[in-house]
Amino acid sequence: MRRPAPSSTTTIPSPEHLQSQADTSIAALNQQIGRLNSTIDMHEATISQLRGQVQAYMQERDELSRELSNEHDRLERSEAEAKRLRELVIAKEGQINELDDKVRKMQTTIKVQSDQISSKPPSTATPQRNAQRSLQQDGVAAPNNGNAGVYNQPPPSYDVRGNPQASSFAPPTLRRERSSNMAASMLNPRATYAPPVVHHGTAPRTSAQTYSVPGQHQQQALNANLGTLVIQDGEGDDFDFPSEISRFFKLVEDWARNYANVPDVTKDDMIPPQVLKVFNTASHASDTSSLLASGSTRYFLVARYLNEQLEGELLKIKVIRGSSQQHEAEIKVIRSKMQPKMPLHMRRASLQAIADSVVEVGKIAGFDEWLDHQARNFAKNLRPMLEPLLAPGADKAWEDLQYVVTEAHRIGVKMHTKPYTYTFEYPHANHNSWFNPTLMMNRDRDVLGDPQSIQKARWRVRLTMSPVVVYTDVMGASIIPKTVHLAEVLLSK
Repeated sequence: MRRPAPSSTTTIPSPEHLQSQADTSIAALNQQIGRLNSTIDMHEATISQLRGQVQAYMQERDELSRELSNEHDRLERSEAEAKRLRELVIAKEGQINELDDKVRKMQTTIKVQSDQISSKPPSTATPQRNAQRSLQQDGVAAPNNGNAGVYNQPPPSYDVRGNPQASSFAPPTLRRERSSNMAASMLNPRATYAPPVVHHGTAPRTSAQTYSVPGQHQQQALNANLGTLVIQDGEGDDFDFPSEISRFFKLVEDWARNYANVPDVTKDDMIPPQVLKVFNTASHASDTSSLLASGSTRYFLVARYLNEQLEGELLKIKVIRGSSQQHEAEIKVIRSKMQPKMPLHMRRASLQAIADSVVEVGKIAGFDEWLDHQARNFAKNLRPMLEPLLAPGADKAWEDLQYVVTEAHRIGVKMHTKPYTYTFEYPHANHNSWFNPTLMMNRDRDVLGDPQSIQKARWRVRLTMSPVVVYTDVMGASIIPKTVHLAEVLLSK
């Protein structure tokens, strides 16, 4: 039996049914929207809360920044205050050191003067009579000159104003004799100071004799013991540099011996720093105070200061600086081309050209007046440096100092009219500097013996007064540097 075929017709929902389904869907969507709105509200609340926290953190950060800035300001103020306190401490330490130095100087002065008083009988000698006393102690006859009669007189009564009636003693002065034509003295050396000629069993050295190192010890020892100066009239065509330079350093030393004052702590405090710097270079710092405190060694320091100033400025080629721009420019060009290893013939030609230029400078009209003017200005500039170191009433000191400076100018110009090379060197004075007889001359009266025995005894150099001077004549067949002046030194163990 056959089944009937299914019907192909479908049932269409009624509008009510569709409406019911749509309502159901809308309700479900509304519920989802409500849940989403709730989620959004919740997230917005969280965001608002986080924003509040961020704002609070930012406020806290600003407060911390302000506190940090305040702390930084306080730190800077503290550092500035600490710096000020450190500077104050350093200043106080400097004052303490100055007071300690002053106390040490006073103690040294008291000790030295006490030792001198206790070890020597009363004497009417004055600092200006040190030279005479030195002659008597060394067994050398006193110089026979116009000043010889003053040494048995009572001590001087110096008058700061220079009233001749107020002084019973006029210190030995450097008697002066000027040449009227300094330009002419370029070719003929004019009158200069030389110590009196006294021979101790040896013949005087002639200009033809070789200037050797052993002879220097003997000749310099002789010159060092002579305390007065006279005019040496020597006219000639040759410039004897060894004699001139030794005479010059002797002239400086005698000026210092004649006019250096007695130890005075008050006046020593007024010594300019530039001068003290030279003193501390000339001697170890631990020795400088004792040397200044002793009347027998004080003038050596004054002589060292003068030697360094005069040698450094006037015994160099720059002594003619300011005299002729043309010749100065020529010399500057020549010196700029000179090299240590240049060929000998070129070196000779360069030195000869420089010497010729210096000779031409000396022929310029008005050169002697210019040189005198330079000497006056140089001596004038030295005066404030030396004033605290000079004895009251030493009125002739400045006139004689001008002569010393003029001599330095004359020698400085004259030595550069020759094609020679010159070196001036001061040996070191410290705890590791030992006496060397090939470079040094002992001037310490308490250290006896020949130079070799002094070297073997390991004596230490405590003061260098003058430099070692070496000159070389490059025009000769054999070019050998010659030591023409030994450094004069004081020694100690």
